[in-house]
Amino acid sequence: MSLSQECELDITPYATPQRYRRIDCDRFIQDEMLYIDEFADFPPVQYAAMSYVWKGNPFEPCEVKSHHRFSVAGALDGDPISIHVLSQACLAAVKHEARYIWLDRLCIMQTNREDKNWQIRQMSAMYKRCNPCIVLPGGVQKLVRIDEETAWIHRGWTLQELLMPERALVLLAWKLGAGSVMAGDAFGTVSEVTPNESAVMSAADVLNACVVGYIEFTSPRPPSPLLIRSCVFGAASPNLYATSVAMSEELASDPDARNHAIWQSALMRTSSRPVDMVFSIMGLFGVILDPKMFEKEDRIGATVALAKEILRKGGRASWLGMSFRLPPCSALCTFPVFAETSVSGKALVRTRTGLREVAEFVDGEYPNELGLGTPLPGGAMDDDGYFTFSGRAVHLVPGTSELDHKHEDKNIDLSRRLITSTNGRVWEIVSEEHVRGSTSLGNTHGVILGWFQDYYPGASLAHNKHYIKGMVVEEHAPERFHIVTFFSLHLRDREWVKSWQEHRFSVGGPNPLTHKRYTGGEMFDENAAHRLQEVDNAYGKDERHIAAARARWARSQVEAEDYLLKYT
Repeated sequence: MSLSQECELDITPYATPQRYRRIDCDRFIQDEMLYIDEFADFPPVQYAAMSYVWKGNPFEPCEVKSHHRFSVAGALDGDPISIHVLSQACLAAVKHEARYIWLDRLCIMQTNREDKNWQIRQMSAMYKRCNPCIVLPGGVQKLVRIDEETAWIHRGWTLQELLMPERALVLLAWKLGAGSVMAGDAFGTVSEVTPNESAVMSAADVLNACVVGYIEFTSPRPPSPLLIRSCVFGAASPNLYATSVAMSEELASDPDARNHAIWQSALMRTSSRPVDMVFSIMGLFGVILDPKMFEKEDRIGATVALAKEILRKGGRASWLGMSFRLPPCSALCTFPVFAETSVSGKALVRTRTGLREVAEFVDGEYPNELGLGTPLPGGAMDDDGYFTFSGRAVHLVPGTSELDHKHEDKNIDLSRRLITSTNGRVWEIVSEEHVRGSTSLGNTHGVILGWFQDYYPGASLAHNKHYIKGMVVEEHAPERFHIVTFFSLHLRDREWVKSWQEHRFSVGGPNPLTHKRYTGGEMFDENAAHRLQEVDNAYGKDERHIAAARARWARSQVEAEDYLLKYT
């Protein structure tokens, strides 16, 4: 098929539903013709899969006329595809021994629901078996530089596209030639695709560069080395940190750390369809849900289905503690409130003062099983979203006085056994004997979740030692509990916490799942949510200041050399 400027392409009249399709790179490069081959079975050929955002970085007005583009029927809400970008992607694939590429915009029948549902179920396999995955951070209509910020890391599907493949490369606009790069302590290479125009780098290297804030580039060309500001995946943020944990070979070897990072990353991402926030990560847990079973707004129903299947297969509740500063979802309290979703932009939550970015309420933490010698809890979840598990716990009653938050041991008074929770309330621990001898005490518990370690690249964590995290649960129906708030304890309380007795809980609700058309948007008081910074994480501010200062220093070092990437 020949492509002309601003044409609209529709493969539906020529394609067969529920077939695997690939774009022939050689024919597109050599003949300037678009050939899409169709296969009844998964094709036994090496191919590259594209990862991109539906609505990417816009052209400058002066650039539009110089780029031929075309649209796809059924996907007109997305950016047109640049023939130049598609050509560069094909060249990159061929240079890495892949004859074909898979681009969902062209390889899925966008006007056929049957084909779409079938293709969604194949998506995780599509990325797992590709070699390589080629990331287009700025979308399909322009190549961006490494110092141009994009929305790629905020999109739901891109997480799976990064983590599933054996190899992921980022295709960038690049005029500095081939060479080597260092991002933090990691070394990598830059390989040209088209000289003086484009190049690819390892996705892990680019991610590290964005976390650190810059890369050090060395090449035969003088002057060398160069410090180059890097923010194509954004500046240092909880989303970057979580994705870094999931990508880290060392940290991701711990299933709890990796899976928690996946849930946390997904919490801070968004998509045009709420249910896609579940479909986009299910393959990372080895679960395939049937999209036909859920309406596009049914995020909460799909979340329950995914959690149930993870636990049924022997997995653990790695979603617990995604955010200790967001309030629990009112109908599925083991999860925080869900963000509002959109076709572009960032994940947002509705507060009393307006929409706020979810990442503002997420800390760079990951669970570490070694801290307490136990992993996150396993168990089972029922159709109503109640998670049944066993965990170390103590009985709590409301405290009678406030603690002095300036005191080093503000989170617990060892003489009175007082705990201050995220929402600023003080709770007093009562003994098992006291509970058994009383008929007036309510049924409230402090339940330990685990040991959560801070992740701050480039900063030494010398002061923040409140690693032990727990949740306050309250009984609202016979043997049914809901999460009220969270708390943290000092690392020196480790042995004491290990002595807590095991209790069995069924935690969910407290509101019933009367309907599952849940798109997010629960309003909450963000001032209460921010109290964790004042109460549980005060010492962490020092580390944040260190990290911020180092990031500012890194930026100041590269600003003078930014012009090298402007191509003026």
